[in-house]
Amino acid sequence: MIGPYVIGCDVGSQGTNAALYAADGSLMSSAYEGYDLSFPRPGWAEQDPDAWVAAVERTVRMLVAGVPEGASAVKGLSFGSSYGRTMAHSGLPTRRDRAGVDASFARGRVLLASELMLGHDGAVERRGYYAHSTYRLFRDIDAVFRADTFDPDRASDATAATVKETDWLGGMTWRIAGPSAVLQINYLRKTFLDVQPARHVMMANVQTAW
Repeated sequence: MIGPYVIGCDVGSQGTNAALYAADGSLMSSAYEGYDLSFPRPGWAEQDPDAWVAAVERTVRMLVAGVPEGASAVKGLSFGSSYGRTMAHSGLPTRRDRAGVDASFARGRVLLASELMLGHDGAVERRGYYAHSTYRLFRDIDAVFRADTFDPDRASDATAATVKETDWLGGMTWRIAGPSAVLQINYLRKTFLDVQPARHVMMANVQTAW
């Protein structure tokens, strides 16, 4: 497999994972760099943000150095992380945390992926998860199905701000010119239990890369 390639970085609490993928989704290589977590006082946890930046830079450089076609063959870079600190009036931090797990499976024309995320913001407990599937109809056209659920407050569904939302999506992805030009057409149905009426959305999106 030759390029183009993309690099994805997961900036976590214990280290940064970076991975190099080919245009067909094949994992080509990966790199990891850990960093320290300090506990200056009971209930506190701190990290040096410069360590995050340095870890992203070094892991990306490692991956790019191993690309046979050179750095110009890497056409995309993405990274994700979550950080937050909330201080109560007493000067002590309130609870704010995130935890998640994801899984994926690919074979032949089929791709399956899912993720579960749990979190707390003070006394508020949140939960979200999704299930995603893709089926290759033709060489350049995929059928896409996805279900998303997010509950911003598991203790209450009484208002628009706290009600659990479930989204159902179906559509197709057409690689018009390989990864350089992609057309996505999707139908989305958003539901909010009985608190709000369901919403129906048609979406068309064109992605280009050069």
